[in-house]
Amino acid sequence: MEKEKTKWLGKALFVLMMILLFIPIIQQALRGKKVMPLKGAVVEVEKRPFVSSAWLDGDYQAHMENYINQEFGYRNYLLRLDNQLEYSLYGTTKANNVTIGKEGYIYEQNYIDAYTGKDFLGENPIIEKVSRLKSIQDTLQALGKDLVVILAAGKASYYPEYIPDKFGGAGDRTNYHVFAEQLDSQGLNHIDFNSWFISCKGKEEYPYYPKTGIHWSRYAMSVVADSLVRYVEGLKGWDLADITIGDVEMSDRLKEGDTDLEDGMNLLFKIPNFTLAYPKTEINNQGKKKPKSIMIADSFYWGIYSLGMSSKVFDNGKFWYYYYEVYPEQFVEPTSVLDIDIKQEILEKDIVILMATEGNLSKFPWGFEQDVYELFYNPEALEERRREKELQTIINRMKADENWMDALRQKAMELGEPLDSIMRRDAVWLAGQ
Repeated sequence: MEKEKTKWLGKALFVLMMILLFIPIIQQALRGKKVMPLKGAVVEVEKRPFVSSAWLDGDYQAHMENYINQEFGYRNYLLRLDNQLEYSLYGTTKANNVTIGKEGYIYEQNYIDAYTGKDFLGENPIIEKVSRLKSIQDTLQALGKDLVVILAAGKASYYPEYIPDKFGGAGDRTNYHVFAEQLDSQGLNHIDFNSWFISCKGKEEYPYYPKTGIHWSRYAMSVVADSLVRYVEGLKGWDLADITIGDVEMSDRLKEGDTDLEDGMNLLFKIPNFTLAYPKTEINNQGKKKPKSIMIADSFYWGIYSLGMSSKVFDNGKFWYYYYEVYPEQFVEPTSVLDIDIKQEILEKDIVILMATEGNLSKFPWGFEQDVYELFYNPEALEERRREKELQTIINRMKADENWMDALRQKAMELGEPLDSIMRRDAVWLAGQ
């Protein structure tokens, strides 16, 4: 009897194992609906046609392996299960540039690096950047225009107590420290929201930062928007739109953007979070001055942009995202600063605003200070650098397009020339069109 029971159990386990093995294959074959779409920087791999040159160098096989792996049945669910086990059992994550802090607080690693000073540029590079910005500010002021620099708040500086001990404490000298000092000593128009947030900690009416997101909360961005408007009013002497923070909804069902780091971890279950405030923010611009503006900023401006800052406070204000993508034009078709006349755009505006959070200060202001300085003082050097940047952008697009690269490899093989030479020659031709 016991032998029969063992034999039956073995068969049952075998059948169960076969079912588990074949369910993903069946789901893939039937092309069922993909379960639980992955979030974050997920790049879809497209099926590509067979090309002999790609087969010979092994590129076709590698690409199709990635494609088949992507289309594997229930892959997204299984990945989330693996990520959940990693987080629940070991308190770690496979998400790129994400660090799990104490008590479930989540950080982007570059913000911790900025807080500890690991990414410190040194004194002189920052002094030189600010010096160029001061020259630009002086030039614009002579033309009746203004430049403003904003140091946005950073989560690592605001919640240092939850950073894992292995990273150490605050750095003695950081990019933020030197930028703040130099902006002040060199006389730049600026707002330091990082120090202001820290001074308000424990006294703020509602949380300024979510637990599992990287950007400031909806309430905090409303406060920042209002403060920015008041600052520009004082700078220009104009009466701008009124921003009113009205009724506040408290909710533990956090909205999109407030859990962006957690979402990128692609877990099965939500991480417990605290309640956040969602204010009803209104902008009244009736009879108010609407300055023409350019905002050059990182992702911390997106929330303020969505409030209507560029459209309601400013006169269809431009947003140059990371000093590269140009909005609102980018919503219609790809547009970068390489496609526009930067000098003319600036001369048509009343105010130019630069903003970055601490995690991006190591690259801030993304070449703007050099470009615009040269626009006014050495335009020939700028033209040469912009041309090289444009060529590199085209070459990067080539590298990102497998079909394009296949055609270039075929062309290089037929002409007997190095692939790099073919790519640059074609980039030069495209740039001239």
